[in-house]
Amino acid sequence: MVDFSCFLLAVIIGLLAADTMRDEDLPAGYAVFDQLVGALSCAAVWLRRRWPVALAAVMVPVALLSSTAGGASLVALFTLAVHRPFRYVAWVAGTYAVLNPLYFLVRPEPDMPYGWSVFLASLLTVAVVGWGMLARSKRQLLLSLRDRARRAENEARLRAEQAQRLAREAIAREMHDVLAHRLTLLSVHAGALEFRPDAPARRSRGRPASSGRAPTRPSRTYGRSSAYCGPPSPTTPAVRSRPSRRWRRWPPSPARPA
Repeated sequence: MVDFSCFLLAVIIGLLAADTMRDEDLPAGYAVFDQLVGALSCAAVWLRRRWPVALAAVMVPVALLSSTAGGASLVALFTLAVHRPFRYVAWVAGTYAVLNPLYFLVRPEPDMPYGWSVFLASLLTVAVVGWGMLARSKRQLLLSLRDRARRAENEARLRAEQAQRLAREAIAREMHDVLAHRLTLLSVHAGALEFRPDAPARRSRGRPASSGRAPTRPSRTYGRSSAYCGPPSPTTPAVRSRPSRRWRRWPPSPARPA
């Protein structure tokens, strides 16, 4: 859309210049040559993005020879100011400023004084260069903002990935510590069973059973309850159980008369 607009602008300016050629005293062959060069210059506007410096440099002598190529030369100068640094623009714009007085000496304007013609042509050149540099600065600003947004997005993604990796490492470290603690408890219980194989098994909350055998339930006797711990050893003194209540009163008391 921008390229078509620039081409249309160059064509309109060329047609206006061709319309003013009627008031000039020019040979018929030169007028045809001028219009042909102007048409080729308007067609060359489509190459302005690919070769901006070369097109602007070629349009300098072409604009000096053909008045209908003035619109294409202005479009080429604007494209150069948009896409290239100021040093290239300064050389081309300076060349235009030097050749403008010479052009109006060869082909003066019939309805305008020479000084005003040179001044307006120079003012138009400066305006085109300034407009192009303003468009270039806005374009560079948008590119820098887009680059900053892309860089910020990449940094945010990297920070999120780093946070996820740190969280996974923390969870893995905690699981490793818990597993190491459990294995340590198991090894301690196994060592205790090897040291005292006759110790009763105990089951506490959060701890596995220290042996494969379930703890024995205490068995009731006529005396007091005690857990069965195997046959008594000869060094262990025998424990005498107290007699049951039902055998304490003997002989039984006589029955009461009815």
